[in-house]
Amino acid sequence: FSSTTSKLEIGSLTNQYYLEGGLDEVAIHNVELSPAEILQHYTNGLQGVDYFASPTLAKSANITISLLETVDESTKLIAYAVRNTEIRIKGSVNSGTVATLYDMVGRVIQTKILEEGSINRLLTPGIKSAIYVLSVNDHGKIQTFKIPVRE
Repeated sequence: FSSTTSKLEIGSLTNQYYLEGGLDEVAIHNVELSPAEILQHYTNGLQGVDYFASPTLAKSANITISLLETVDESTKLIAYAVRNTEIRIKGSVNSGTVATLYDMVGRVIQTKILEEGSINRLLTPGIKSAIYVLSVNDHGKIQTFKIPVRE
């Protein structure tokens, strides 16, 4: 990854294609690792040793990872589950805003185009108790929520 202006996405591609599974112990390096260094990472992980215990690898203090974009307070949304029957989204959205509910492995559970206004509902009758991810895309302004649901 050599871009200085693009965002690095791990586990998704352009907010459309999502990894079906989990990620564990992600490491980002500013150099290509040799097969021996990759094997050392793997071995260290199996033994519970820090990946950077290898003398040839060094931690970088120049990396910033942002999981969520900063959202202007005037457009901030609140989302929560009402048992397992619906998810409510409170806050002003524009017509054409898209809400997508995912399970924790990235499968789409439901997508809905929201109505302009301050309260929207995604009906979710019968979904299982779990933690879900809700992504609300208001014409490029994306807000993401972890939504715990109980039956």
